[in-house]
Parts: sequence; C-alpha cells; structure tokens
Amino acid sequence: MDVIQVNSFWIYFLIFMILCPSLCLSKEHHMEIRLEAIEGHNAIIRFEDNLTNLAKSLLNKYPDIKYELEKTIGWRIDFSPLIILIKDSSTFCRIAGSENFVAFAQPIQNLIVIDASKIAIKPFSQEIILKHELCHLLLHRYVPINSMPKWLDEGVCQWVTGGIGEILQEKRPSLNNAVLSGALLTFDDLRERFPKDKPSLNIAYEQSRNIIEFIESTYGTDKIIEILTYMHDGESFENAFKKSISVTFKDFEKKWRASFSPYLFWLLFFSQNIYEIIFFVTAIITILGFLKYIIKRRRDAQYQDK
Repeated sequence: MDVIQVNSFWIYFLIFMILCPSLCLSKEHHMEIRLEAIEGHNAIIRFEDNLTNLAKSLLNKYPDIKYELEKTIGWRIDFSPLIILIKDSSTFCRIAGSENFVAFAQPIQNLIVIDASKIAIKPFSQEIILKHELCHLLLHRYVPINSMPKWLDEGVCQWVTGGIGEILQEKRPSLNNAVLSGALLTFDDLRERFPKDKPSLNIAYEQSRNIIEFIESTYGTDKIIEILTYMHDGESFENAFKKSISVTFKDFEKKWRASFSPYLFWLLFFSQNIYEIIFFVTAIITILGFLKYIIKRRRDAQYQDK
C-alpha cells in the first residue's frame, strides 16, 4: 500500500505522533499511544511499549537494506525515513483503512507505518517489509506520485523483495484462477488505484508483480531501470516505456496476456486441486458402483421371482 488514501484525521494523528512522541491520545477513537524513539544511520524509528527489540533490529538492518535498494534501482536514498511501529493491529487498521495490509508508506512525509503484530507472519519478515516500503519512498523521491502508474509502483516494490508485497494474500495464487476465469484486470484500471475487495486486490498485486517479472525475463533487468530513469528525467510512463522497450505499452500488454497458455494454467489448476479432484472422482466411482450393485440386486430378485 504505497500511497494510501488516509483521511485527514489520521494524517493529523500521525503528525501528532511524530511531534509528540511521549504521549499521543485520541479521545474520539478511544486510543492512547505512547511512543519512544531511537535513531541512527540517517533513519528514525518511533515505537510503542514492548517494541524496543524490534525497533533496534530494524535500525540495525536498515543500512544493508538501504545499500541493496540503492544498488538495485541505482538511485541514492538521500533522505531520512521516519518509521512508526504500531503494536495493536486494530489501531493500524484504523489508520490504514484496511485489514489487508501489514505496512504502508507516505512518500510526501518520508513516512513508513508498520503493523508490528503481523511482521512475523509468513512470508513477511522485518527485512522484506522495510525494504518494500522504503522502495516506495525511493521511487517517489525521484518520480512524482501522480506520474507513476500504481501497478508499476507496486510491481517494482514487489520485484525488489523477491515477489513479496505488503498485502495479506490467500495461500493459493489468485492470478492463475483469474486467467482461468477471465478475471484479469486491465492495467488502465490499475493506473490510479487498486480495487478494495480482497479477491480483486490480490489479483491487482499479482498482476503488477508478474508483468514486471515478464519485462525482466523478456527484455532484461536493465529495461526496468531504464523505464524508471526516463520517468525520472521527466518522460511520461507511456513515452518512457516506448523509448525503452520500443513498443507501446498497449501492444506489450497484449503480448503479456498472450503469454498465459490456457493449457499451462489448466495443468496448474489440476496440480493445485489434485486431492479434491481425486476425492471427487472417487466419490463418483463409488456412487456408480453402488448404483450398479442396486441394479444387479433388483435383477437378481426379479429372476428369483420368476
């Protein structure tokens, strides 16, 4: 959730948390949050009680994460991020406006907010969450928020973390099911915002990741960086993409969609549902066997009556 639509109350609430780390109180929402702070390596972490160890761990990991991002994207992190750790999941959900996320970033404030209660849920880790959100801040340090399609923003941030985002997704890949059912979203629909319902949100994240990986596998990693560099230099996304890939994004999207073989996804469908399919087939065989037995009993009974 890179640039979330946090309402004005929560914007002021977060600012109040930043300015008043010793005590933050919201009577309207019946919450009291006391924050402590540590800083170092050009980063500041503010956290609630009992999160000292997590805060120190994140701060210690920050230099390596910063270095890896700068090496991958090629841009310097010349700002000091402010990271806020929230220990109560319900409080985080109120701020984020959704229970589907583990963290979010606000690039204008160089702010990252993390739900500490979910930081250990697979496949997340301290490094992955911090790297993903820091990537959002880095991208929008060099490219304005309204210039970058949201799917590109999310796709790149998942790409740098090995395909993992900040969303709590279903165990089974929803993109496979979307291809099978014809539920793939258009990238025009994902340009400004992602859908709010969980199934479509899952698809939006997976599509964003998958198309960046497709660019990498088809044209090379350099093309991803090249697109971002052109946008940093002031080009629109469409012009940046055409200059880098030499085709329009519309034509490229058609090529990406054509890459999904229906036979492959039916194979994936059967492999993912093999136990259910075996159970279903076994049940059908059992029913047919039982019907055959009943028919045979009736025939035997009619023969004996004669």
